Amino acid sequence: MSEQSVLKEQDNQSQEPEKEPDILKPLDNADNIKYLVTDADNNLWDWVTMHAQGMHAMAARLCTITGIAYEDIQESMKRVYMAAGTLDYSKLVESMDIIQALARDKAESVIYYDDDKKTEMVRAIVQSFIISDLLSAARKEYDAHKKETFKLYPGIGDVFRLVTEKRIQIIILTDAPHHKTIDRLKKFGLDKYVTKLFGQVQRPLRFKEEVTHCKGQEYLKAYFDAIKESVPHQTDYSDKALVSSGALRVPFEYVVMQEKERKPYINLAKRLGLDPKQVSEEVAVWGDNAEKDGGLATGIDIKQEKKAHDCESAAYIYSGYGQIPHVRIAELLNRFGSTQEVSRNLGAGDDALEKLINLQEYFIQQQIQKIRTQIVKVKHSHQVLDLLSINRAA
Repeated sequence: MSEQSVLKEQDNQSQEPEKEPDILKPLDNADNIKYLVTDADNNLWDWVTMHAQGMHAMAARLCTITGIAYEDIQESMKRVYMAAGTLDYSKLVESMDIIQALARDKAESVIYYDDDKKTEMVRAIVQSFIISDLLSAARKEYDAHKKETFKLYPGIGDVFRLVTEKRIQIIILTDAPHHKTIDRLKKFGLDKYVTKLFGQVQRPLRFKEEVTHCKGQEYLKAYFDAIKESVPHQTDYSDKALVSSGALRVPFEYVVMQEKERKPYINLAKRLGLDPKQVSEEVAVWGDNAEKDGGLATGIDIKQEKKAHDCESAAYIYSGYGQIPHVRIAELLNRFGSTQEVSRNLGAGDDALEKLINLQEYFIQQQIQKIRTQIVKVKHSHQVLDLLSINRAA
């Protein structure tokens, strides 16, 4: 079966109507919950599937336009994502070394002037136009694919509406860039239900003297040097343009976290202005990744098998429906991202959840932790309502 047919089959499977899931018993502290801290990507919407296919579509489009081999386009995209330390980087195309080289070569081959300064100026303009055209074509391909495939998981709108009607505050806490999460919340009409968003700033490309991203890619250093020299503006990021454009105009407060403050290394009590006892009694964390979201809720780092931060255990609702639906998506992600970043996005599924539960039991027995976090798996977002003692049919 071809790649395109596999992806098409997956799309068809994802559109099959889901059966109403079994009703779950409410959390022990359901009546006291005041804050629902939820992840966004792959918990509210299927970002990984959309983005993996979107990256493939962009690479294929750039391959068609430029005549450059798909594998070379893909490798150039991967180098940018690795330098950015994320698979969600806004300035991908204009940061690709292979695109910069193509534009530079085309500009040099068609511009001739006796005046060296004028030649240099015109070549720079032509180079920027070529890059702009390729960027526009890639974004158009990605946006068209996104419009067709990017959807909320079933029942998310109902959950947000009914949770807020019960006067439970919805807090978005994500490792994704905050401006992209805001855009996605607005796209799906969920922004009106949110009280606060904690997100990341778009991180700059990182230029290091010693490249250690992965074995056999020592050539990355030369790429770093070249891209830093040709597009120095890529190392900076500001909210000013987004604020002036209205992209960040939302009815809730948003907070940009520090770069090292990524799940599970976040102090929930401090961020929410609560004491640890309040976190235990009043907070539920809802997310698809047992390593990150479950670690945030329990205070356990399951990779290091030690506590990630001071104990401030909250109930953890694990979204089983947010796991990767097809192995082909994982393969696509691995084409474009580092092993570390792909692992962060995919998580370890139910295996990580089982490890989290076992570690919590061990920590309780060893008296490392005193509070046993409630850990519950849901197969449909409507079951979150059951856990919070909210009538689905309201």
